[in-house]
Amino acid sequence: CHALSEMDCTRPVWIESESSNIGRVQVPPQLFEEMRKAPRFELVMPLPQRVAATLDEYRDLTLLPAILKTKLAPLERHTGGVV
Repeated sequence: CHALSEMDCTRPVWIESESSNIGRVQVPPQLFEEMRKAPRFELVMPLPQRVAATLDEYRDLTLLPAILKTKLAPLERHTGGVV
């Protein structure tokens, strides 16, 4: 992956908790193993603050609910048909 080849390996990298697959993209096995071995930090914030931060981050999707519904539709099979 081009972006990975340009990373500065001397600097820390912050990542979210992820599986080895992010959507249709597979994290390279060597990188995923290093992610699993790396120190972990849990960031905790009150639910209202989390909701506000999420709405702010994804404002473009919340302004156009039809687009959000289309993007969430593939998750229906993982949620018992409820999105």
